[in-house]
Amino acid sequence: MRKIICTSQLFIVLISFCLASNQSFSQTHFKCNSDSLYDDVMQNDSIFFEDENLMNLKIRDAFLNNTILSAKSGSSLLPEYTIPVVVHVIYDVDDQNNLALNISYAQIESQIAKLNSIFASIGTPTRYDSDIKFCLAKSPSNFFPTAEPGVIRYAVPNGAPNVYNFQETPAAFNDVYNMLPIGFVKENYLNIFLVYNFANNALNIGNYYGGHDVIFIKLGAFGDNEPNPGLYTLLPDLEKGFTAVHEVGHYLGLRHTFHGGCQGTNGPGQTPDDCLLNGDNLCDTPPCTQNFYQCTWNIPNSCNE
Repeated sequence: MRKIICTSQLFIVLISFCLASNQSFSQTHFKCNSDSLYDDVMQNDSIFFEDENLMNLKIRDAFLNNTILSAKSGSSLLPEYTIPVVVHVIYDVDDQNNLALNISYAQIESQIAKLNSIFASIGTPTRYDSDIKFCLAKSPSNFFPTAEPGVIRYAVPNGAPNVYNFQETPAAFNDVYNMLPIGFVKENYLNIFLVYNFANNALNIGNYYGGHDVIFIKLGAFGDNEPNPGLYTLLPDLEKGFTAVHEVGHYLGLRHTFHGGCQGTNGPGQTPDDCLLNGDNLCDTPPCTQNFYQCTWNIPNSCNE
């Protein structure tokens, strides 16, 4: 699914997120491990490496040639994209009626609404509408319950160690994919798998896995309580739906501002760190040496930009 979108330069408008930190809105320093996963797949998957570099070159050229946004209106010059989403809820068979673990369809819808709000920059008139929309997939309808289009639920026995407490191993990915309905083509969708925990890192709340082109998020970090505080059972500091926004940003090609630190990557004859070649490769935020946990406009420029 991602490769269809990556052929255009629509990533330029993804500048409304605070990706300067692993989880910038949280008092607890939860983790997003996407950087190390991204670096690993870049080193070991030559096709992904070539596609990613080509995409970044297109983005850079679009920036330099000013072909993405209208200089006067800030409106996008790109077509609107609607991304079909399938949410896979993995829960223990004994928790069938536990809405904290087998979360409600309404909670899932609240997260999709949050994604659409943030990507459209609703309430933030100084930022751009990305022209990227999200919807819960409705077809093929045989994969989804009539009342829950875009959602597949998996009741696993005794916590199914590999997938319920996700192990982030090849065997765990195979176990997850083996649960998919026969005939389901995951490449046709943005797939978000909801798990109870990440076995290797209790502070990990979500990751985009580039080599697999899927997102995994903790059940307690998926949904939006901002309109109605306390409506859904969500983890403290993770109640506003920004974890999924953060990980979908990675899915669409946006890195952390501290990705790679200050590597001194420059154009010919230049000495400062080029904001189009370092960090998140976007110049709305400078590259920086490390994660920064406060979401503020005064993030220090710790590279020689």
